[in-house]
Amino acid sequence: MTGFDTIQLNPKSNFILTLDKLPYMNRIDYTFWLAKQIMSVLLSFRLVNILLLAVSIFAIIWPFIKQKKKLVRKNIQLLYPFLILLAILALGVIFEKNNKFSFAPVLLLIIQIAYCSYLVYRMKGLRLFSAVISLWYIWLSFWVFFVAMLSITGEWL
Repeated sequence: MTGFDTIQLNPKSNFILTLDKLPYMNRIDYTFWLAKQIMSVLLSFRLVNILLLAVSIFAIIWPFIKQKKKLVRKNIQLLYPFLILLAILALGVIFEKNNKFSFAPVLLLIIQIAYCSYLVYRMKGLRLFSAVISLWYIWLSFWVFFVAMLSITGEWL
């Protein structure tokens, strides 16, 4: 690989986005390769992840231990944004190097942010918990969107 095959966002981090996608990868292998790129990005932002984790621990402990709240069937809605996250990743795989559909991940990211905001509004009594879960989803969605757009446009910086 030459110097143009890698990207390093922060010289102090170990994050390097590699462009070692092989031409004979099938769609499933390409999906896992994109997921690997997303995880390498997320692991490079340790401070944000640690802060979100600390707030998450507090948000989980507070409503369930102090206020005796319970997760009920209607709270399964908190898992729906994960489906949107997977859809953004799937669009990056399906529309690889096809600029005509570059609007689709943008639309899904907007839907993701709107739905996460709606969840925080709807979950009375569990708003802190749903806010933290929504922050995780939005944080993950941003990076999934970033890698999906790189895949769709075919321009890996």
